[in-house]
This record gives sequence, structure tokens and C-alpha cells, in this order.
Amino acid sequence: MVQKTDTSENVDLCPPVLSDEIISLQRKSAQGNKSIVVYISSQQPFGQSVDAIIEACRTQPDYQFHIFGKGLNIETPPENILNIHFYDQGDPAFHEQLSVCDGIVSTAGHTLLSEAMYLGIPVYAIPLPVYEQQMNAHIIHENGFGVSHLHFDKDILASFIKNVPRYAANIKADKNVLLRTDGRDHIIEQLNAQLS
Repeated sequence: MVQKTDTSENVDLCPPVLSDEIISLQRKSAQGNKSIVVYISSQQPFGQSVDAIIEACRTQPDYQFHIFGKGLNIETPPENILNIHFYDQGDPAFHEQLSVCDGIVSTAGHTLLSEAMYLGIPVYAIPLPVYEQQMNAHIIHENGFGVSHLHFDKDILASFIKNVPRYAANIKADKNVLLRTDGRDHIIEQLNAQLS
């Protein structure tokens, strides 16, 4: 039997790497146009049809929903839905919508969640069944930065929208969990220290 050596580990938490577009993005008032960005990842099957997502969004007629996804298979013609707008993944409108949205509904990948926290945007996280996403969604939910649920649910969506101001205040007030800077310089500095 091999005895485990007691070693101390040096762990350095690094801020996320943020794109220049996110760093320079100016959040602005939507001028009374309440909106939610919905990001449907193409990495794995989302677990719900686009039509189920549309039905949940239709229950909130006071909000505009901007749905971004790749190859969305939509049975309901978009022209019949007044508060829902569709975009291809990678559409330049994504950053414009981030600048004015009240919240984001998305899977719980690190990149978009880090960007949302940097910008102060509450998140309704729908984690895919991988550890990283489960952990990210847990952090969002437990710290009151938004909610986490396994599906896009109309009742959870209504509660999320109702509590967006509280979640935004929690993000702004946090001093213990969120790392609010771009991590590029820090990571390069750490790598240089390790390699020298």
C-alpha cells in the first residue's frame, strides 16, 4: 500500500479571459424595452425544442426575447410571435443585445457566464450534464446572481424576471466570489513565473 504524501498545493485563482468586445462593451438603458438574451449552445443538444422555449417566452409578453442559436428548427413562424427575435449564432447583434438586456438565459458554460458577471447581468443557467456547467450553475444560484434549473421553465422564467433587480444588486455588491478583471495579464504573468 502506497502512503499518500501530505503536500500543500499552490492554487492561484485567475480571473476569466475576456474578449476585447466584452471589456469595451458599455451597458446602457434599454429605454423601457425590457429584454432577455437567450443563448442556445450548439455544443450539445439543449434538451428542449426551440418551440418549448418559444412557449415559455410567450408567457412574458412585456419582455423582448432575443434568441441566438445555430440552425434553429422552428415550427412556429417567427412573424406570429411579436416579442421573440431569432439570430444565428455569431450574429454581430449579440453584443448589442448584451449591452441592453436585463438578463440572460443560457447553458452554464464558463465563457458566457463570466462575461455576464463582468457586465453585471443576471443569469438563468441551464447546465448541461457536465461537471463544469453543474458547478457554474450552482455558483450562480447559491450566490444569488441568478437561478439554475435543468430546463427552460415558464414559472422559473417568471420568477427570474421578477427578481432580476435583486440578482443584479447581488452581482454588483459581491466582494468574495467574482473576479472582475480580464485574466490575460495575470495568466501570462503566472506562466512566465513557472517557466523561468
